[in-house]
Amino acid sequence: RQDGEVVRIEIPSDKLFTPGTGQLQADGTRILDEVAATVNRTYQRQRIVIEAHTDDSLGANQTGAHMLTSAQAQSVFQQLVQRGRLPARQLSVLAMGENHPLASNATPAGQSKNRRIEVVVYPEAID
Repeated sequence: RQDGEVVRIEIPSDKLFTPGTGQLQADGTRILDEVAATVNRTYQRQRIVIEAHTDDSLGANQTGAHMLTSAQAQSVFQQLVQRGRLPARQLSVLAMGENHPLASNATPAGQSKNRRIEVVVYPEAID
């Protein structure tokens, strides 16, 4: 989806990872292969940031939320670089924890929407 000057490719974390971990599932690998192919085809020179987000299910454990999203962002980075063959210099990772929810965490549906990976394509080209 277009978000101002950036394009956000939003992927539910539940489709990529074993719940509560940074361990990619088989379907997650396939989904990220498709994302890598799209990036290779459409955004070869743009700067890309992998943002990992979670819900507030870890309660007061803010550190745990950031550790989880850090592990997930790193897993996506590794997948895109190793299997997707994207240049590492094109990518950055950002662990957002529970800081930027898209929906209320008061319902299971809202929590599910907040657990996501966003591959954010910036207009700036890499050198």
